[in-house]
Amino acid sequence: MTTLLWQFLALLSGTLVLFGVLSAAMTVLTRWIGAERLRRWVGGNPVTAPVKGLVFGVLTPFCSWSTIPVLMSLLSSRVRTSAVAAFFLASPVLDPVLVIGIGWLFGFWVAIWFTVFLTVAILITAHVAERLHLERLVLDRMLAPAGTAALPPAGADVCESQDAPWRDWRAEAHEAARLAVAQVRRLLLPLAVVCAVGVLIMGAAPERLLAQLAGSTQPYAIPAGAVLGVPLYLPTEALAPLGWALRDSGVGLGPIFAFMITAASLSVPELILLSQLVRLRLILGLAVVIVLIAVIGALLVPLIASPR
Repeated sequence: MTTLLWQFLALLSGTLVLFGVLSAAMTVLTRWIGAERLRRWVGGNPVTAPVKGLVFGVLTPFCSWSTIPVLMSLLSSRVRTSAVAAFFLASPVLDPVLVIGIGWLFGFWVAIWFTVFLTVAILITAHVAERLHLERLVLDRMLAPAGTAALPPAGADVCESQDAPWRDWRAEAHEAARLAVAQVRRLLLPLAVVCAVGVLIMGAAPERLLAQLAGSTQPYAIPAGAVLGVPLYLPTEALAPLGWALRDSGVGLGPIFAFMITAASLSVPELILLSQLVRLRLILGLAVVIVLIAVIGALLVPLIASPR
């Protein structure tokens, strides 16, 4: 129990610092770029916006929950929905470290399939998110920066003149730090829950359970692998060694493929933090869509896997 408590305190303190630093950095960066320019750079027209969001996600590979500060800045700047969705999906799962790890484990063609399939799936999902106007499921308090008046409804014409004039770096950094502290205080309870869940899950041995439920001869192996990846709290760098252990335990390529997609894209800590930003319907829909993407990709991957 003492060990778990120290692990919890260490993880919580590190999480608070990291979340605060990321929040402050994104606030300063957003202020320096300007909301209108950020919408233009990351967003754009319906065709280019999801592509830009996906590229932005690949260039900023965070674990699933640490995308939240960036997501908050994109939401408050009213970046196009398809770009935000593409960024949020691509950042954890198209991490170059994870792609390289998959290639190392299963071969070049599997890594290529992983990248191409997820790129296409993310772009399609981002287009659908915009067509369904999922921005209406974002909580109102997220649609304006902390300490400012609320912006007009999503889709309205927002002028850059609504942004407060840029001062100097020192003043902006001081204000960003103040806002980051306010955000951390507001999210303190969810972050504490995130860390408690993370400590409990990190001590589990998912490879044994997955090997039992998702053995290559089980008809439900792939769906089981996809679902078991959802609650885990693992850094992306840990997924490749875990995939190796699963393969050595006799788990097939398909279940491991599905497991790695959901484990990289979703986690209970991330879903807890998302509950502070968006409505429950959107969180449930996100989980279902990612599990479906993982299952479809896993069913198709044996068709292109190079023989070992």
